[in-house]
Amino acid sequence: MESLIWLEESGLGVWVRESMWGYPLILASHAIGMAIVIGIITMLDLRVLGFASRIPISSIDNLFTIAWIGFFLNFLSGFLLFSADADRFFFQTVFQIKILLIILGVIALWVLLRQLRDQAITKGAKMTAAFSLFCWFGAITAGRLTAYIGVEK
Repeated sequence: MESLIWLEESGLGVWVRESMWGYPLILASHAIGMAIVIGIITMLDLRVLGFASRIPISSIDNLFTIAWIGFFLNFLSGFLLFSADADRFFFQTVFQIKILLIILGVIALWVLLRQLRDQAITKGAKMTAAFSLFCWFGAITAGRLTAYIGVEK
């Protein structure tokens, strides 16, 4: 696709791909953003699943502003990493799975937060929390596999 090649050949794509510090620093910020987002979501999911039951869910809710900052950092750093090799990533099945799992993870989080509005932890909320964990841990795994699976163009 022409737009993917354009992105790769843009000054941004070239800088990320060819500068000594660009890719490593962006990758590090991607890992930091991931730790923030998935760390907070994992705390909520585990709490809903019955772990650390003495901690009120509202205490974890207070961390979601920080989680959204981490999500934005991940989105921005992910786009920058994508720009370095957009044509390969776009058509890579494991990358497509990663993006799908992130979308499903965000939807699961949205559903879970609505299920918890009345502070009751239902069986449905527990199932959503388990699905959320699957999505986020799956997205991490798929993200790591992008470096090793389907790297040929």
